[in-house]
Amino acid sequence: MFAVARVRGVRAGLIVAVSDELFGHEWNPGFEHASYLDALLLAADAVMDTAVRLQD
Repeated sequence: MFAVARVRGVRAGLIVAVSDELFGHEWNPGFEHASYLDALLLAADAVMDTAVRLQD
């Protein structure tokens, strides 16, 4: 994605959301936890706000 953005001369960004805990003795999936889903919505809002500002 970043290589394509560079070739096209545009900016690119990335938000990484990690839902699962892989440390300890067991895998702890977190992709259905309310706090993770809330964070995804906040990230999506940030992306949309940024996209709007970049168009101005």
